[in-house]
Amino acid sequence: MKIEIFPAKIGDCFLISYGNNYEKHILIDGGYKETYTKFLKKRLKEINKLNQKLELIIVTHIDQDHIGGILSLVEENGTKLENNIIKIEEIWHNSYKHLQDDIRKKVIITPKELKVLEEIISEGISLEAESGDISSYQGSMLASYIYENNYKWNTQFEGKAISVDFSKKITIDDELKIILLSPSNKELEELKREWEKELKKRILNFQLGEGKIFNDAFEFFLIRRDEEEEEGYTCSNNNGKWGELDFPKEDKSKTNGSSIAVILETKNKKVLFLGDSKPSIIIENLKKLVEENNYSLKFDAVKISHHGSLKNTNKELLELIESENWIFTGDGNRNKPSEKLVKYILETKKDKIKKLIFNYDIDWLKSLKEIQKEYNCEIKINLKEESKIFIL
Repeated sequence: MKIEIFPAKIGDCFLISYGNNYEKHILIDGGYKETYTKFLKKRLKEINKLNQKLELIIVTHIDQDHIGGILSLVEENGTKLENNIIKIEEIWHNSYKHLQDDIRKKVIITPKELKVLEEIISEGISLEAESGDISSYQGSMLASYIYENNYKWNTQFEGKAISVDFSKKITIDDELKIILLSPSNKELEELKREWEKELKKRILNFQLGEGKIFNDAFEFFLIRRDEEEEEGYTCSNNNGKWGELDFPKEDKSKTNGSSIAVILETKNKKVLFLGDSKPSIIIENLKKLVEENNYSLKFDAVKISHHGSLKNTNKELLELIESENWIFTGDGNRNKPSEKLVKYILETKKDKIKKLIFNYDIDWLKSLKEIQKEYNCEIKINLKEESKIFIL
């Protein structure tokens, strides 16, 4: 298995290649629009010239640092038959329509309700236009582009939501299986309630309906929400060691709670991709794998959740899993990845041989490189603004 990590600031963008000659590919998230235009687009065109395709795109959740590049790709790629950039076999993406199984009747929305939805879309467009992270798409979001361009969408889940309550193990082909760890219906229901709360805050008896304007407004609402900055968390320094860390309470974000997290399994490798998921649901489903299948929780690589945020990893999760390769995304902005979390992993897994992989050079990493041998560790830092490939 080959993992290519693209520069995405505090976002995620991974291209996973597998097969005898790495001729099959999966894309997990797309970072920001800039990630796509500066790095990912060129790479996908190279793959296309080899008559290869994307077997699957996984959009872990609706957040601007994960969805922006995918939006640009799907917009430029055109219809499923056009494939202007690359052929896309399947897309996993949970949108508003997947949260609405109980809404099947056609609802005629009032002019006031229509205006609210248009305002939410307008607010999203204005914010993202200022940052340059969203392309010039005239008010459409990813769900609309997937639907209008006729891509296969959540077909392994019968067109329903990606959820562990529907299916946990998916066979992509003879060489790749995916075990789903997050989200469950519970997390998706919480996300739905947050959206309903926003609408009813603006109009008390807002009628929920179906259609493009609901899909677009829902996704614009989620991407314009601000990220919290990590701060105020203590990590004790016991004679220069970092083995005691008071982890904060778990991330309360409903958007992050809805994040898709998976294990990718080839014939001889397995990698844990945690998206921005919460540790509680990951722990629950990893323990079920052990209980039901005597599953080994030693992975060839682990992508730490939410760019190394303290709120999305905890002591119990780190005690459960083992790996020789730990991947941290994030450029240091908003304290992601957390220096304290990295030091905690170094100390608590001191006796294990390991690599810590960073896709940006962050100031505090310099001091860790000086002591990496003491911790049986090799710290790999991407010193250039380009993608980095790791072969497992």
